[in-house]
Amino acid sequence: MKKITIEELNSRILYDPNNGTFTWLFYEPYKLRWNKRWVGKPALCAPHSQGYLFGTVANCKLFAHRAAWAMHYGFWPDGEIDHINHNKTDNRIANLCSVNRTKNAMNLPKSKRNISGITGVFKHTQTGSWQAQIRINGKSKHLGSFQIFEEAVLARKTAEVNYGFHKNHGI
Repeated sequence: MKKITIEELNSRILYDPNNGTFTWLFYEPYKLRWNKRWVGKPALCAPHSQGYLFGTVANCKLFAHRAAWAMHYGFWPDGEIDHINHNKTDNRIANLCSVNRTKNAMNLPKSKRNISGITGVFKHTQTGSWQAQIRINGKSKHLGSFQIFEEAVLARKTAEVNYGFHKNHGI
C-alpha cells in the first residue's frame, strides 16, 4: 500500500486544528477542472463503518484523525489516536491523543450492553449481589461483591483512579 508523506499531504489539503476539518487545496499538477470542482471543499470527511472519518489523498486511504495528528505535529503517530471525548468525528487537535492500545482501552465509552449504568459493575444473577471488576492488561480483576450498589460503584471508581484510567472512561 502506498504511503503519503506529510509534505505531500500538506500540499493537497489544509487542516484546521481548532475545528478539526480538512479542506482541499489548489494542486498545480491536477487538471483545472478538478481544482475548480474541489478546491475549498471538505476533504477526509467520508464516514467509515467504524464511525471515523476518512478519505483518499493521492491514492492513499487515510483516517482523518491520523492525518490531523501528522499534519499538526509533523510526524505519523506510532500507536493509536484516542478521541478523548469519544466522538470519533471530532478531529480537533485538542481532542486527539497518541496512545498505545492499553491506554486507549482506559478511555472507552460505556458499552451498549451495560445494564447497571456503570462500567465494570453488574448484578450477579445467582447471589443478587453487585459485583465490581476492572480489566487491567487484558486480565479481569475482581474488586469485590457488595450488597449495596453504591459500594460497588465506589470500588470500581477507586480502581479506575488507582490504575490511571481516563476520567471519561465509561461515560
